Amino acid sequence: MKRLIFITLLFPLIVFAQSKQDTTIYSKINALENQLRELEKNYYEEKIKFLEEQISFQKNSTEQAFNTISTQLDASTYWVSIVSVILALIAIAIGIFINKKEKQVVQIKGEVEQLLRETKIVKESVVQINDDINHNLSNLYKKLRREETQTILNRLLQVPQDISNLGQQLVSRELEKEDFDTLKKAYLKVKELSVKQKDIKYIAGYLALFFQHFLDLSIKDESIGNDILNDDFFHFLECSFENDVKKSTEDFMTTIINLGYNNKSKEINAFIKGLSVSETYKNSDFIYKIIFEKLQHRTNQFEFFSIISDEKESRIGKSNYGKFLIDAYLDRELNEKENAIIEEINSIIAELEKQKQ
Repeated sequence: MKRLIFITLLFPLIVFAQSKQDTTIYSKINALENQLRELEKNYYEEKIKFLEEQISFQKNSTEQAFNTISTQLDASTYWVSIVSVILALIAIAIGIFINKKEKQVVQIKGEVEQLLRETKIVKESVVQINDDINHNLSNLYKKLRREETQTILNRLLQVPQDISNLGQQLVSRELEKEDFDTLKKAYLKVKELSVKQKDIKYIAGYLALFFQHFLDLSIKDESIGNDILNDDFFHFLECSFENDVKKSTEDFMTTIINLGYNNKSKEINAFIKGLSVSETYKNSDFIYKIIFEKLQHRTNQFEFFSIISDEKESRIGKSNYGKFLIDAYLDRELNEKENAIIEEINSIIAELEKQKQ
């Protein structure tokens, strides 16, 4: 019982002491926690400060490195630019040099190829000449004569008055169509000189050549055709051989038919008048036959007669051409216009016969 009472009295004391002791402990714990927080705070602040210093150091180092690198890059870029310009200039110079050399090579190649072609041509010419000498002298003669003809024509270009010495040589030669332009140039030169000097003695030599070799081309060329087909046309007939007159007549008819003979009355009448006045060829049937046959169609043949002038100087030529109309169509049925033409032809023939008596 005493123990129980003692315990009962002692218990509050124990509880109070225990409570006081707990309070002290808590205070100490709180103090320790505060110290711990303070230590942590100081630790982290120092850590952060240290890290910031490290970061700042790294940043400055990096910036310095970047600045160094940038400076080096700028320097490198400058030198690279200089080197690039130098290399570009060198490349341009090399390009120009190579291009120049290439052109020279191309030129040399072209010259070599041209030389080879010329050599080949010369070789072929030599072979051809040798073959002509051995097998065909006439062909060689023609080539040599052609070369001589071209030399004469070139001489006339330089001295057109020399036609008085060289004209006879050209009359007897075969001239090519391409020679017309050369003769024309020489003729126009001498024509201009003749007008200034009032001396036409050289003109006739050229006109005779145009008549004999190029009457067709001359008719188409007004600067020459008008000089040939005039009142002196018969002189060219008188100075020509029969085969030359035949060729010129064929050329004349072919040309005026192609150009439209209905519009060439001036040329036709100059030709017929020249025939009529010519003592050598005024009654040469082969000339009128060529004219008649070239016209081909009946209508053309009668119309051609109507184009011929009725003047006295043309009547012989007109009647001689008319005789071919009579021979071809007298026994055929004729219309009124054709009958009138046949009657006119007979009238002219009778008149000319009467004049002979």
